[in-house]
Amino acid sequence: FNAQNPANSNRAELFKLGTSTGIKEQHETLGIAIYPQPTSDKITLLFEQKENDVDATVTDIAGKVVLSQKLSVSANMTTLNLDGIADGIYLLHVKTGSGKVTTKKIIVAR
Repeated sequence: FNAQNPANSNRAELFKLGTSTGIKEQHETLGIAIYPQPTSDKITLLFEQKENDVDATVTDIAGKVVLSQKLSVSANMTTLNLDGIADGIYLLHVKTGSGKVTTKKIIVAR
């Protein structure tokens, strides 16, 4: 913001307060493939690296949570049942216990 210097009214000074007020979380990215796309009832999550349990959250495009589950991973893959979710485009947020995260678009079409 600008302010006038009382000692010299012809000169404006520029001030900067603090640092950014935004919150920035840094996570390691999770390598994952999701199929089939589009899906009618369930999707398979295939992980690039060995993972144990993961938290999966599905949100609609407005950000409303429509499904949240803890999934067990076996042989680097697991399945998420989407039965009961209306046709549409959703975001799948996956987070591992070690803090790796990813967000993928999924399409439900019957």
